Amino acid sequence: MKKIHTQDEWIARAIEVLPAGGFGNFDHSVIISHGKGSHVWDEDGSEYIDYLIGSGPMLLGHGHPEVLEAVLEQLPLGMTFFANNARGIELAEAISEASPCAEQVRFVASGGEADMYAIRLARAYTAKNRILKFEGGYHGMSAEAQMSLAPSREVNFPEPVPDSAGIPQGVAEQMLIAPFNDLEAVSSLLAEHDDIAAIIVEPLQRIIPPQPGFLKGLRALADQHHVLLIFDEIVTGFRLAYGGA
Repeated sequence: MKKIHTQDEWIARAIEVLPAGGFGNFDHSVIISHGKGSHVWDEDGSEYIDYLIGSGPMLLGHGHPEVLEAVLEQLPLGMTFFANNARGIELAEAISEASPCAEQVRFVASGGEADMYAIRLARAYTAKNRILKFEGGYHGMSAEAQMSLAPSREVNFPEPVPDSAGIPQGVAEQMLIAPFNDLEAVSSLLAEHDDIAAIIVEPLQRIIPPQPGFLKGLRALADQHHVLLIFDEIVTGFRLAYGGA
């Protein structure tokens, strides 16, 4: 098999096997070869500052000595077990200690999967179906989450606008959309609808901080109306501050 060196050749190969020639998140014309610290290099040797940091988790950069030491220590012992193991239990203890609200921990494969489980759990626990989310809030790629993240048309709240094709109308009918940082709107929706299972919110919605009292207000309203409150801290959990926003 011919060894490929140039960026253009890799791009041609990617077009053959990847939709739109990429992984779906970034410019497909950049093919990363390797990274070190805060920098990455493409297959032609061009150097970049890595502001993407793996979409967030690469806070310590590429090839950090302590990370490499931990990985190399574990590799001879096994990679994944699909069963209880001591290191996983220790990690759960550390997360619970760092985040007082996390009394117990369930490990999943992605943030979108975590949000999907949280929404399903809320519906099962409350025996209600509707979910209230905020316009612009990102909660993964599930059908419920892909509502009014970046609405393609203007509608009145609380009508959702699906962000993707392939989402059944029945899913949209189970979603309510509120403006972020608007406690009055949330209060009104909770008073109007008695079939809301949960409110899901990013404590820091992308680059929009919560106004003082907004998150505490959501907690109070959720308690008042017997609705569960889901804080989606996939981004902010251990990146903004140790233990969460």
